[in-house]
Formats: sequence, structure tokens, C-alpha cells
Amino acid sequence: MASEPTTLKLGGRLVFNEVPFHGKTKRFYVVNRDGHTLGQILFRPGWRRYVLDIQDMVCFDAECLEEIVTFLKQLNEAHHA
Repeated sequence: MASEPTTLKLGGRLVFNEVPFHGKTKRFYVVNRDGHTLGQILFRPGWRRYVLDIQDMVCFDAECLEEIVTFLKQLNEAHHA
């Protein structure tokens, strides 16, 4: 039985919503406080790690980027554990 997709919030600006996906890895939409999808975090086999694939014309400040970096580090550490 598959587990329910998760929603993670690390700080106050972004939410990481897990996307239902039938592969070996996970995928997440990165959503801001206004509900706009900014991009998707997914596993790139060629890079052998999770990456952020962003939408066009998206702006980030340092706080948002820190939340994304923290989330990517957690995913990559868990994947390689």
C-alpha cells in the first residue's frame, strides 16, 4: 500500500508538496505562500541527486533559496543513506 503524498514546510515562505509518482524516487512541487508553483524538485539520474527544475520568470530571495537548499540536502542525504 502506497503512503499518502506529504506536504513539508521548512520555513515560512515555501511549501514542498509531494507529487504522486510511480518511480523509485520522489518528486515535489515548490509552492509559495500565494499558492503559485515555482518549480519542481526531482531526481536527475545523470547528476545522481535531487535538483530544482524552476519555471520561467521566477524570483527567489536568500531566505527562499536557503529553504530550497536545506530541503535538497535532506533529500540527497536520505537517498544516499
